[in-house]
Amino acid sequence: MRKKRLIRTIIIVAFCAIVFSVIVMIWMKKDAEEYKKWQAQYRGTWVSPDGQYRMTVQRVTSAHIIFSVTNKNNLSLNYASATAVGDGEYSFSYKLQRGMDGGVTAGFGNTGKGVIRLKEKSLSLDVPKLEKFEEGLQFRGALKKESEMPDIKKKELQALMGKDRPQEKKAEKTFYVAEAQEGKVERVHINWDAASDRKGYEEYEMSGINPICMVSDLQAQFGDPAAEEELSENRYKRVYRKDGYQYEFITDGYGLVTEGDCQYEKPKRGRRDGDFIREGSTVLRYLGDYEKSRTVTLPQGTKKIASGAFTVTPDTVQQKYVKSLKLSIPSGIEIERNAFENCSSMQITLEEGWTSVPEEAFAHMVGAGGLRGKAGWVKVNLPRSLRRLEAKAFETNWFEGGEAYTEEDTMGGVLEIGVQPVTVLLNEELEYIGDNALYGICNTMLPKKVKYIGANFTLLPSVAFWTASDVKVKKPDGFYSWEYCYNIALPEQLEYVSEKGFYFWTPEFSMRAIDGNFTVLQIPENAKNVPCLSNISVIQYSVNEKNNKYSSKDGWLFSRDGKKLYRTTCEIDFSKKQKGREVTFKKISKRTYKTYVRIKEGIEEIASQAFACAINRSADILDVQYITPNSLKCIDRGALFENRSYFDTWDDSVTSVKIAGEVPQFTGDISPDSAYKRKVYVKKQYREKFIKELFEEQQLSDKQKNQIKKCIIGY
Repeated sequence: MRKKRLIRTIIIVAFCAIVFSVIVMIWMKKDAEEYKKWQAQYRGTWVSPDGQYRMTVQRVTSAHIIFSVTNKNNLSLNYASATAVGDGEYSFSYKLQRGMDGGVTAGFGNTGKGVIRLKEKSLSLDVPKLEKFEEGLQFRGALKKESEMPDIKKKELQALMGKDRPQEKKAEKTFYVAEAQEGKVERVHINWDAASDRKGYEEYEMSGINPICMVSDLQAQFGDPAAEEELSENRYKRVYRKDGYQYEFITDGYGLVTEGDCQYEKPKRGRRDGDFIREGSTVLRYLGDYEKSRTVTLPQGTKKIASGAFTVTPDTVQQKYVKSLKLSIPSGIEIERNAFENCSSMQITLEEGWTSVPEEAFAHMVGAGGLRGKAGWVKVNLPRSLRRLEAKAFETNWFEGGEAYTEEDTMGGVLEIGVQPVTVLLNEELEYIGDNALYGICNTMLPKKVKYIGANFTLLPSVAFWTASDVKVKKPDGFYSWEYCYNIALPEQLEYVSEKGFYFWTPEFSMRAIDGNFTVLQIPENAKNVPCLSNISVIQYSVNEKNNKYSSKDGWLFSRDGKKLYRTTCEIDFSKKQKGREVTFKKISKRTYKTYVRIKEGIEEIASQAFACAINRSADILDVQYITPNSLKCIDRGALFENRSYFDTWDDSVTSVKIAGEVPQFTGDISPDSAYKRKVYVKKQYREKFIKELFEEQQLSDKQKNQIKKCIIGY
């Protein structure tokens, strides 16, 4: 009997305990929901009574408040975290920093401390005044709620894995997507901190993690990290593995997640080899980080680097934290086109044994409009064994899509070599530089053994180069300004330079004619083509006596037999008639003349850009007209309607051409980029024939033809 009573008692007690537990759980759940609602009421925008302080509360938990605050001077502490220190009381620390321009910025640190207090339907902020930071965040008082925090529909990036790459433009800008062979997504990466206020990024999350998540959220979602690494400024990188994916998250000093990355733990194509994905002997992609200065070594047995292997986008790395990677590439490794397109900061060394850099192998390492002022973002060292740079080998268009050089890139209006984001250190033994091989890069040397220079080679010589090559040339009569005259000696072995081969920039001395600086260009024995240096005022061409193609008379450039005119110069001496031409003047005012330059008889051909020379503003010249000889048989269309030179936009002088004899034969083409402003005078009876033959086999629109017709005047 006792046994039955005991069993009955135990059952009743257990039942009561269960009922009590259920009641407690229901009560706790209801309490938690009410507490959650209580916390949620503080999400939103809060303002001070005078409207000069604004605080945005993104998230409230029992442990943290995630918030941003802006003062009356628009100084903002964005996405900070305050830690609970008592009932409804949260404390945070921050740093104020004054920049070179005197401006103050706020971020994680220990310069000052503040307190946020949650009260019944109200919120207060207490930030003490800091010495030396009068414009800081100091504030003490209550804030009034202005608006609720809007609910943002989240977009899950991890869900893109294995699917077709999205086509939305916004997606391209906001997160990085790497493609597999069939165009399927194999990696997603987002930098939530790419914008200081994270605007445009808060709608994206990765496996439930978003920009208002913290380390505790990572722990709850993924468990313990597989790896953890401390970065700069109390930031951490943590690696997690779950359900066949590998995740990497970076948290800032406040413990907030700022960057996320998701990859397949086992790639769909190829296999992992350290920080690389490789397929056989081909490196498909580098997937390591850029947060520390480190040397990256290609996997053993690598024979090829695939296109896009080192490609990242600006959102993949945070520029304020990124460090430069060092990579040495042994000879014999094949590099596909654009293998380093939009790469991160790198120092690349081609080891001895390399003889040629293939076409576009290192093209577009910095994209259009990117990284202005980031000195040496990418540096490439070439070995002594290297002889050839093929077309577009290092082409970059970083300066396109806007002004090439901003005020930040210059000092006193003078171009500085230090602002170049891409630097290629050439060697003296280099023999061949293909078209656009170094487009967009200011080079500091002209290889002594170079034989061929293709289009768009820009030289930014050192000050010592110009000082040492200063030459004495008598100032022509009529020039009021005469500062410097430089001697540019082309390399002795140079044979060919593209028509668009050379551009010169001089950081210390300008060579523009309008500044009174001039150049004597020395042409070596083997030269077979000399370009038109549109941004240099060549006052004299000096040709080696052994050169079989060119000759120079009174500074102008002719063929060896003197029958073809290649280049005129900016020098028009008022004191005498030159041997290569006859100059007469008609005075219009005290310092301005109508100037007629009659090219001597015997010239049978005139080359393209023969008249593309800059006229010196300081000379007594207003209008220059070149008069062709009766002996002229052939003229290049480019001599009449060439691309407007750099100086045409700086100079008020007008250049025209007068055809003295009958209609000559035409060679070359009219560039569609021409400004069609140069006047061409022909005898009235030949005008129609001149126009007809000028247009033969030319790809011009009717509008362009009409513009040209207006430039051709009968006399």
